[in-house]
Amino acid sequence: LETSIARFGEAPSIVVHNAGWAYPSKSGLEVTTEEFDRVFDVNVKSVYIASKILVPEMKKNGPGSIIVISSENVFRPGDNQTWYSASKAAVSLATKSLALEFAKDQLRFNTVCPTSGNTPLLSTFAGDANGLVTEEIIRAKGAAIPIGRIAEPSDVANAALFLADPASSLISGAEIRVDGAHSV
Repeated sequence: LETSIARFGEAPSIVVHNAGWAYPSKSGLEVTTEEFDRVFDVNVKSVYIASKILVPEMKKNGPGSIIVISSENVFRPGDNQTWYSASKAAVSLATKSLALEFAKDQLRFNTVCPTSGNTPLLSTFAGDANGLVTEEIIRAKGAAIPIGRIAEPSDVANAALFLADPASSLISGAEIRVDGAHSV
């Protein structure tokens, strides 16, 4: 916030919350307390803290768009990702609540809900905590998605760009699925 104000003279009018963390796939009862705390701290609490700091400043400047990167797990819980799925559901519902609360201030809140993506997090969902995304993992995950491939970072970025654009000025409280029909 301070950097934006120093550089541009005001708070940002567009914010993308893109923090995310997941533990290696396992039963919800095998997740440690530390993993549980971290998944909620990174995936939910970070959005709370950023909103608490940014929204009051954004309200001063008029129309704004806050985009939260969530997950298709909001609609289709991930196998052996109980608490990750719960954290993404929490942040998606909070985003809808914020959309209602701040619509009068011309602040729009939306979520982008991607399927498995070509990022280091993909190896974690595949049960490999080393962060290496192999062609084998990409093929296996892509085969489970009706459109036949995983999400690329540009797929998620394009959805966020749409939600940031004034052309989407009446869209608030939406969950944009970027999942190749995986959660249908």
